[in-house]
Amino acid sequence: MRVLQNIRLLAPAILMLVPLLSPLALAEDTATERLIQELTGRAQAAERTPQELEAAYAQAVEKLISASEWPGMKGPPKLLLEEIVEHAGRPGAEPQRAALVRAMLAHLGRTEQVNQRIFLLRQLAMAGRGESVTALAGLLKDDNPTVRQYALHALERNPAPEAGQAVLATLDKGEQAGWRVAVVNALGSRREQAAVGPLAKLLNEQDENLAEAAIMALGNIATPAAAKALAAAAAKLPEKLRPALARARLLCAERLLARGEKDAAYALYQDVYAPAKDPLLRMAALRGLVLSKPAEALPLVLEALRSDRPRVQAQAARLTLDLPGPQATKALLEALPKLPPSAQAFLLDALAEREKK
Repeated sequence: MRVLQNIRLLAPAILMLVPLLSPLALAEDTATERLIQELTGRAQAAERTPQELEAAYAQAVEKLISASEWPGMKGPPKLLLEEIVEHAGRPGAEPQRAALVRAMLAHLGRTEQVNQRIFLLRQLAMAGRGESVTALAGLLKDDNPTVRQYALHALERNPAPEAGQAVLATLDKGEQAGWRVAVVNALGSRREQAAVGPLAKLLNEQDENLAEAAIMALGNIATPAAAKALAAAAAKLPEKLRPALARARLLCAERLLARGEKDAAYALYQDVYAPAKDPLLRMAALRGLVLSKPAEALPLVLEALRSDRPRVQAQAARLTLDLPGPQATKALLEALPKLPPSAQAFLLDALAEREKK
């Protein structure tokens, strides 16, 4: 009863405070709303010192990442934070991007909520640079495997050289094969040239998933050293991994060709074409040979046209369009009568297209 009496006595005082508190809360909400509008690019941003800019982003991150709703928003407030990240990442906004990343890293270091940590790691994967590497590298040892995976992805996307060094440094520290495969995939995605030596050592791993990941990572890195490592492993790999080796060599050759290294690419395509039993791999290698050195690949195209498989004939006929010059046309016309009927039909269509060029 005494508690109820006290509440009745205090009620008038509380009611008197409500008009005073409401404008303060309203003013704070209005200021925050205006700040959000500025940081998303929907309103003209005020001039701020570097310290004020970082404080503004810290306020926005704190408000949006923990809010359950926001005025006028049909979706979660985190969508607004994604807009802020996108706007800060625009060209010419490096001070804004760096300030936002520091604010997100600060919140990441404070929060224990897994959903918030994962969300921030996703944003850092898009916005982070060298300033985020140390924090992300530390999370590669986190107790939560999902957090570790998102931290690894953020480093994989990070263009700073030290991010690649951080990923490489963790390659031999994980005992779980699945984690090591993820690290290898990240190194391949980054095309981390310093990883060629360590990856080459993994080609002899008994865990075939790990060995296959290393093979494909080397194909992605596509340097002469990576191509050499793949060539050195060719004779030792078990039969089960040979298709992966062929795909890696094709990928490596494609990247070399894109850089204009035609001789090196041609040699790799030859390494795939000669032993390949899979028609798809064989035709992919033939296409590379044609694009690398058309004149030298002409006899191989004619050989494919003489195949007893219509699908191979059709693909070879399409490749003739990449054989330039009147000499190639003459050779194709001379070979035409000696080809199987189906191949003749495919080649005639291709020759008609050559005339139009």
